[in-house]
Amino acid sequence: MKNYYAILDVAKTATRKEIRTAYLKKAKLYHPDLNSSPNAAARFKEVQEAYNTLHDPDKRQAYDSTNVFGSARTSNARRSSYYNGTSSRNTGYNPQHEAAYNFEDHFRAEAEQLRKQWQEMETDKLRREAENLRNAFTGRTFGGIRISDLFPSYKLRFILYFLNRIVPFIFIPMAFLCLFTTEVMGIPAKKKAKIHIVHDSYGRAYAFDIYGRRYRLPDFDKK
Repeated sequence: MKNYYAILDVAKTATRKEIRTAYLKKAKLYHPDLNSSPNAAARFKEVQEAYNTLHDPDKRQAYDSTNVFGSARTSNARRSSYYNGTSSRNTGYNPQHEAAYNFEDHFRAEAEQLRKQWQEMETDKLRREAENLRNAFTGRTFGGIRISDLFPSYKLRFILYFLNRIVPFIFIPMAFLCLFTTEVMGIPAKKKAKIHIVHDSYGRAYAFDIYGRRYRLPDFDKK
């Protein structure tokens, strides 16, 4: 017979809560979806069997009444006698079905508990930040007037939220406006720039634009 206490790594006097905590820890460690080792599935099945036996008071009592470290024949005989003699109390019991204990339910429950704890932590964090902000503005005065008197905490949060939402809509148009203004103001300067005229060997006049491209100026040809 397997030593279920050793499998779950708990004492023989462990409570049902301690057994459940140890089971969840071992199940997460050996669950095939979380552990890729070859023996993970077998170890996970052992953990399920140990939990199904030790967490149920009647099954645990029957397990403890057997000689765990005795001969396999005596242990198996006592276990068979237990299952056959208590059929009225455990009608329809199937060890194979119990071995397939649904770990996903416990895993989802733990995940939901962690999610709630995370939400509580985030809520508490926001509350502390709001409290610190309120205290910072409450303690500062200008000419004997507190900032909190002019801007209560709820109004200040609304103002900060509003500014955070409208800044992108103001900054982007302003950036385009500055760029457009720079280009428009640069056009007259380009027009007023002195044109450098060159002549080839035939006396034909040429000039260069801002991109370095040459263009003809027939009016400035040398006659």
